[in-house]
Parts: sequence; structure tokens; C-alpha cells
Amino acid sequence: MRNYELMYKDGRKIGSASSSWLIIDRTTKRIQRPDIFLQKYNRENQSAESPVRNPEKLQESLLNGQYSPLFRVKINDLDINLHTNNVNYIKWVTDTYDLNFMLNHRACSAEINYLAEAIFGDEIAIRTSADEADGRYFNHSVIRMTDKKELCRVRIDWKETDIKQI
Repeated sequence: MRNYELMYKDGRKIGSASSSWLIIDRTTKRIQRPDIFLQKYNRENQSAESPVRNPEKLQESLLNGQYSPLFRVKINDLDINLHTNNVNYIKWVTDTYDLNFMLNHRACSAEINYLAEAIFGDEIAIRTSADEADGRYFNHSVIRMTDKKELCRVRIDWKETDIKQI
């Protein structure tokens, strides 16, 4: 885990973020948990507490959730390894929201759990459902349609803005 804080020069906090890094076995392409693998090398980071829940606990969107229109992975979605760049998953998910919603809400937090790779030409859909426990949260499943494989889970906490735009 890496924790970050953004501050003004006078020390007032603007925001914070956490990132969780993974180690991938090049042969098997299986994920190795860095918090376990690297703890013997970095004892300083062991006690850091993240404000974000453990990403492996992200819930799949409900099967009866709303589906986005289908789209294909394009050249500009790819990284140097010809896999979808991780930032694009968030772009894809936020593109499913209505403009009015986006103008009148702000994301308070976003959690992402990457499950599989997407490559050029894959046909993708995003399934979205409101969290049953708290309607401020929306769960998204990024799905490759050829094999119905869930590639990614995204959970976003939205808060209404004070000023209505539209």
C-alpha cells in the first residue's frame, strides 16, 4: 500500500489517496500479493493504515444491473504491453454516467479491483448497480462479452454537490 496526502503550502489538506500495488508472476501471470511478498524488505510501511477498504472485498455489480452499450478496446486504450491501461477502466466506467448526474455529483472515493486483462478488439460492456446497503455507492463490473469474463470491479462513492449545474 502507498498512502498519499495533498496539501496547500500552509499545511491544509486538499485530499488523500491510496494505491495498492501487485507483483505479477511473468510465467503464470498470477498475482502475487506485495504486502506479503515485500514485507521482509520494507518494515516501515507495515503499520500504515489505508483509508480504503481492502480491494479484494469489492462486490460484483448485481446481475440485474444496468448494462452500458457495447464498445471495443481501441489502440489508445492500450499500454506498452498491449493490454488495456488501468486508467481506462475508470474512464470507461465514468463514461456510463449521465452528464446531468456528473455535473451534480462528485466522486468522494473510487476503489478498483483488477481481475483480468483486456486486449485490443475485445468487446466490453459495463454493468452498474447501486449498492444495496448504501445508495451513494455504485458497483461496476467491466465485462468482456466474448467469454463473459469480469475484468475489473469498480466501486465509486458519489456525493451530491451543493450547487446544481443543470
